Amino acid sequence: MDKLKAFDAYPRPAEEFRVRTLFGAIASIVCGIVIVVLVWAEFIYYLQVTIVPEINLDDKRDQKLNITFDVTFPHIGCAYLGVDTMDVSGNHQLDITHGVFKQRLTADGREIAAPRRELVDARPSENEKAAAEAKERDISAGLNTDEAGEEKKKCGDCYGAQSATIPCCNTCDDLRRAYEAKGWLLNRDTVPQCVEEMNTEEMRTQRRANEGCRVYGYVTVDKVSGNFHIAPGVSLQSGHQHVHSTSMLSDDVNVSHMIKYLAFGESYPGQTNPLDDHNEIDNNGAMMSQYFVNVVPTVYSYRDGHDIRTNQFSVTIHSHKVNMEEARKRGAGTPGMYVTYDMSPISVTYREYQRSFAHFLTGVCAIVGGVFTIMGFFDKVVYHTTHSFKEKVELGKTF
Repeated sequence: MDKLKAFDAYPRPAEEFRVRTLFGAIASIVCGIVIVVLVWAEFIYYLQVTIVPEINLDDKRDQKLNITFDVTFPHIGCAYLGVDTMDVSGNHQLDITHGVFKQRLTADGREIAAPRRELVDARPSENEKAAAEAKERDISAGLNTDEAGEEKKKCGDCYGAQSATIPCCNTCDDLRRAYEAKGWLLNRDTVPQCVEEMNTEEMRTQRRANEGCRVYGYVTVDKVSGNFHIAPGVSLQSGHQHVHSTSMLSDDVNVSHMIKYLAFGESYPGQTNPLDDHNEIDNNGAMMSQYFVNVVPTVYSYRDGHDIRTNQFSVTIHSHKVNMEEARKRGAGTPGMYVTYDMSPISVTYREYQRSFAHFLTGVCAIVGGVFTIMGFFDKVVYHTTHSFKEKVELGKTF
């Protein structure tokens, strides 16, 4: 046992050689308080989750992307607004109804009725579409049977686009087919058949009541660069050109809007979207608000291995007034909210990381040892200084 005691690295002096001082007691109390505070802070730090970012090339280009939005237009009715998407691959979605809800609002922002959405199952089937087209062809040929079974002749002007298959243009759809057969571009804002069909009673009612509209939901697009917009007017595809018919809009149509939420994909912890709670006020009327968005694919990886694949984005905003007279002539340049997005080739991964318990113990040991060493140093300095001063006073030395 005596030989084993020789390895003691912490020899203790005899009790009669220990000197206890008032400063030593104060230093011990302060040392204990400091150690407790620092160890508690280290424990909180140990429990915190650290997010470690990584940058990689994005190789998930074959996925779909959900654009989720909640936008309120306080000065234009729901009957006027439509949601469209288009991308560089040529995929166009016009007047989207699946996943998109419209909530009618009064002039002071109160809800009028429950949100409306046209369900996919409520759309006409292929057989119903074929029957409707056959009926339209009969009407175009000048034959229309009323309830009494009598035939009456009816032939509308095709403005030079009539043919043997489409001799009459009684509806806007007749004109569209006739113009497409000729390879012409139809401007729906200049022909009576289309203007009359587009200016519906629902639009006139909402215009008189000065209604607003909340548009919210989601649209699914390919993971390529494209455009998503909410704009008034009837959207249509003419050839390779996407146009909006705006004959039912006034020259000072107010498209002020409030973006409550706009995201590209699912949310992850700590995410902030730059367009959330953004307001765009149309002071001059007929404003086109363009949001140029750079979308960065993002993966949030939890400690348990669960991943959220989503996106974050940055945005540049540009707004300008639209000349409605020119817009009606060209069929483009419609007021509204336009989001042009571009996909970044770089992806960001956020990984959750928590420090190990060994790291916590190392920190505690460093705190305890460091505080004891520093307080011991100050205690020795104070003790030797006061002891030396007392000895000089006892010897009668003056200063």
